[in-house]
Amino acid sequence: MWLTSYDPSGAWPPTEVTLDRPVTIGARADHAWAHLAAPITVSGEPRTEVIIGARHRGWNVWSPAGWPVHVYVCTVGPHLGERTEFTADEVTIAAWGLLHVSRARAETDEF
Repeated sequence: MWLTSYDPSGAWPPTEVTLDRPVTIGARADHAWAHLAAPITVSGEPRTEVIIGARHRGWNVWSPAGWPVHVYVCTVGPHLGERTEFTADEVTIAAWGLLHVSRARAETDEF
């Protein structure tokens, strides 16, 4: 999978993503810790690990029904980095992104 920035648009180039482990935030269990092949800058810091989750209920980053998938790109404080369950106030939505099936699609999809 590949991640691009949606809002703000163009904040980072297409970045390869590997989903590491499931994450629950409040009542939603459809998020994932994601490892990025190259750092992206979110919340003013370069990061190679973020939490991503589908912006729209019914969509799932683990088994997308279609492409691209609109996602939240989230961060947590460093002391929370190993957890897989969070309350909504422990997570910051740092950006909106798009997950793409391939690099080629990440470079050509328009929204």
